[in-house]
Amino acid sequence: MESKKVEETILESEKRFRQFSEISFEGIIIHDYGTIVDANNTIANMLGYELNEIIGKTVLDFAAEESHDLIMKNIGYEKPYELVALRKNGSKFPIEVIAKNVIYKGKSLRVTAIRDITDRIKAEEDLRKAHEELEKRVEERTFELSEINNMLIQEIRERKAIEKILEIQKEELERSNQELEHFAYVASHDLQEPLRMISSYLQLLQKRYIGKLDQDADDFIEFAVSGAKRMQGMLQGLLDYSRIGRKGNSLTETDLNQVIEIAISNLLLSINESGAKILYNTLPTVLADMNQMIRLFQNLINNSIKYKGNENPVILISSQLDDKKWIIKIKDNGIGIDKSNFKRIFTIFQRLHSKSEYPGEGLGLAVCKKIIERHGGKIWVESEPGDGTTFFITIPV
Repeated sequence: MESKKVEETILESEKRFRQFSEISFEGIIIHDYGTIVDANNTIANMLGYELNEIIGKTVLDFAAEESHDLIMKNIGYEKPYELVALRKNGSKFPIEVIAKNVIYKGKSLRVTAIRDITDRIKAEEDLRKAHEELEKRVEERTFELSEINNMLIQEIRERKAIEKILEIQKEELERSNQELEHFAYVASHDLQEPLRMISSYLQLLQKRYIGKLDQDADDFIEFAVSGAKRMQGMLQGLLDYSRIGRKGNSLTETDLNQVIEIAISNLLLSINESGAKILYNTLPTVLADMNQMIRLFQNLINNSIKYKGNENPVILISSQLDDKKWIIKIKDNGIGIDKSNFKRIFTIFQRLHSKSEYPGEGLGLAVCKKIIERHGGKIWVESEPGDGTTFFITIPV
């Protein structure tokens, strides 16, 4: 009775084992230390056999030859290990196996769970290749960055060397400009007195002897007096030009609306005679030398009046904020300027017209340029002959 009960228990256990093995995703074989006595359909499908073709054969029959020694070595081993399985069609694939001792049908046998690890091996191989590729790219990128770094270091060294040279040149240029300004100031100042004496005596000759000598003498004296006056004007202009940087006031908050009003007041006679109209919108307050700003706008307005066209001058002054600077625009309807002369007009003593056409010494715009550069700004012009002129000046905010 007891024996029958034990037998029923064993049969029930084997039945449950069979049920579990058939729903398992892993292949399962039961073998008597090599000879297969039972298996599930999963392993049969994995190997490409019918289930009855597996029973009775040995585990070596379903393993690649290179894995036979490994199987024999691990026949009693109870930890997972990997080997190469052999399908019915001769193809090979990697598997992971783990075996345990069990009592099956009254005998001590080995049950081995088998998992196809093809996907895992492929994933590991892909990961290894990706890692190698990444290491290669990192190595290449590291090399590139090293090369770039070396280039940047070299470029920094070269730039520092260039900056040093530029700094030296800048210092030399500043010193040269100071010496030139000093020379211009001294020369123009010291020449004033002897030229004034020459001019005075020439005027005295003209006054005393005009009409008493022949016509040639009168003409010669007139030429000499005219030349002396012109020389005086040029020396005074040169003296004023050299004083812009040397004698300028400190920069303070300056209302450009007030500057324009004073400049207009100073030019009132010329404005009335020419019938000029000067229109301006609300202008900003800037950091500037007020006296030099008055002279700047006075020169520009006077320039527009002097070089007017057939119509009465109309001068429009406006401003706009651009980034960190104010742009002031002075537009007129005068005779205009040819593009080839844009740079020339800002050069000291350069004239585009004869003195008989338009009076002046060719200093006005050169003075404007020097003033605006002292304030850290720029001046330029846009114009077409017969279509008016627009001057632009920038002043830092």
